[in-house]
Amino acid sequence: MVEHDSQARPSTAKRELIDRPPGWTFLTLVTAAGVFTFWWASAPFLPVETVLFIGLVWTALMTIWWIWWIAAMAMASTTFSRARARGRWLAPPLILAAAVGVLATDAPFHVRFALSEASLEAYAQKLAQGAEPDPDCERVGLYRACKDWLGDPPPGGAMFLVTDFGVESAVGFAWSPTGQEPALAVDFEHLGGRWWATRQWDKW
Repeated sequence: MVEHDSQARPSTAKRELIDRPPGWTFLTLVTAAGVFTFWWASAPFLPVETVLFIGLVWTALMTIWWIWWIAAMAMASTTFSRARARGRWLAPPLILAAAVGVLATDAPFHVRFALSEASLEAYAQKLAQGAEPDPDCERVGLYRACKDWLGDPPPGGAMFLVTDFGVESAVGFAWSPTGQEPALAVDFEHLGGRWWATRQWDKW
């Protein structure tokens, strides 16, 4: 009888580990991935390397979640019937769905740009008047403007780069009081009014 109990304990412990819903450590990692996804998506253009990194992170997290979910369901998990546990099970896919939905509408960028537009315009006007940009970057609204664009800005306007934590890429803004399209940009998108989102060749 003693031998039977000693053999059953490892199996029971293993079942309890798989059966319980995702813990706060895993949920914190998923939430952090969501926050960084929203923040990086608020850049004028999303660099290819950032897209790849985001994709790898989400693939790894959701693979862990799916394996965990399937194992729990195969063991006839009862945790899903409890409201608190059910919320912890559903949180990761719901955060991912929210990230995909927000990215599809480009909402992070539009919100960040709207909150920063006044500061960005003041900065662009300063550059258009001949001021030298800060070589060490400076905070402009919710963006970090790091250097003037390598190229000719629109007549009477300005072009400058912006960067984010963990991302250095040749994306930025063009301010054109005449409405003229920016030159020497690989890609650009009119944001309305005097503003354009611009992208040059990345460093790599």
